[in-house]
Amino acid sequence: MIYAHPAAAGLHSFVPLGFLLLYVTTNILLIAYAIVLFMLMAQRRRSAIINNIVFNLLSVAFLVTWHVFGEKSNFGTVVDAFPGLAGAAYFMLSRRVRNTFIIGS
Repeated sequence: MIYAHPAAAGLHSFVPLGFLLLYVTTNILLIAYAIVLFMLMAQRRRSAIINNIVFNLLSVAFLVTWHVFGEKSNFGTVVDAFPGLAGAAYFMLSRRVRNTFIIGS
């Protein structure tokens, strides 16, 4: 009941303001990076490969950080980290990705 309606117990939030600001700031950073990443991919730039790997690993690092600060559950962290890890592995290992993002191929 308290998790669904914190106000019922006289609570406003389970997360301190600093942690919430970290969460919002890191999400804004990921959104901005994703926009840059889409522009690189639209231009088929080779740098899109490494930037995509960095983006995926950065998103996993942020998930772990959010978990440490109590903003994500254990299960939610594992489930949400899987696409980032799979995406990073795909961009690192895929020949198709390398062939797509090389100018002049």
